[in-house]
Amino acid sequence: MKNIMCTGFCGFVGSAVHKKLLAMEGINVFGFDLPNNDFTNAVDIETFIEGNNIDTIIHIGAVAGLDFCMKEPIDAVKVNVYGTGLLLEAAKKHSCKFIHTSTWAVNGKLEHPYDITKNMAEELVQMYNKVYGLETMILRLATMYGPGMRPNGVIWAFLEKSMKGEDITIQGDGNQFRQFLWVEDAAEAFKQSLTHFESGRICEVQASNRVSVRQLAEAVYPDNKDKIKYLPKRKGDEESFYVDPEETEKALGWKAKIDIKEGMKKLKEFMKQ
Repeated sequence: MKNIMCTGFCGFVGSAVHKKLLAMEGINVFGFDLPNNDFTNAVDIETFIEGNNIDTIIHIGAVAGLDFCMKEPIDAVKVNVYGTGLLLEAAKKHSCKFIHTSTWAVNGKLEHPYDITKNMAEELVQMYNKVYGLETMILRLATMYGPGMRPNGVIWAFLEKSMKGEDITIQGDGNQFRQFLWVEDAAEAFKQSLTHFESGRICEVQASNRVSVRQLAEAVYPDNKDKIKYLPKRKGDEESFYVDPEETEKALGWKAKIDIKEGMKKLKEFMKQ
């Protein structure tokens, strides 16, 4: 039996991954998250790994809110960089495999505190792999959406406002696109990373389709575009660029299944409940 430590299992992505792993045979899954556990505390980490005989760490926990990271960059460094470093050191000490969660945005211009701290965490993971021989994989996730997402996420915000008949606001011209990924598709990629583990591999866990923010807005207000308002671009927002998932699809035997139309429909039904 594998004993897996899943950090951030109470969060949006972490809860979906935790649920997916619990359904797998031959593994025990141990969730590690606030308020009971803190991966910026070395004693907490050591006690947890030793007490549960952990052999694999899936590190999902992070400070992810863009606005929060912009306002509190030191907290972002403490959690996203220092916390990752403590987990890596513990993984080295106990010979654990390490699957790290990163973001598509590390491929970009790296001007936002969130992107920078996630890139720094990646550098640490790769250092432990190359210098210390730690078995690691990195999963760079797309822009995620689905049940449990933050209400300020663009898809949730648009759907919520449309259900109330309120105006939608877009920061910028709306032509910026993302490769939006349904959270359960991402959870499946984590499952596949366990069965297709390849040390040193970086996986771009992305949907293949580009969807612009303008297209999202027009999808929720197809006959009333006057409800769509435009504001100045938000400082630090990542520019649009395409991340090709083909190599990851082959390596993991995985592919995104839920397209944006189906996903938005499923999310809207969830919100009504």
